[in-house]
Amino acid sequence: MRVERDKPAREACVYIEGTGRRLVVRGHKGILEYTQQVLRLRMQGAVLLVEGEGMILESMDGEDVAVEGAISGVKILK
Repeated sequence: MRVERDKPAREACVYIEGTGRRLVVRGHKGILEYTQQVLRLRMQGAVLLVEGEGMILESMDGEDVAVEGAISGVKILK
């Protein structure tokens, strides 16, 4: 899944790794909401909604974020 951005310097990408228990987002513009059940990230022109159970913010480095837990869904909201 790729989210297009106006700036060509960095492409936004979403990766689900392993058995769906780890999600990495590159190129987000900020965290709008974070709980163990919901992660909402501001993207260029959209909001990325990640739903699950027991999600923990594993790492955050600039425009990259990684979350672990029982991820049940990923949606792009306009």
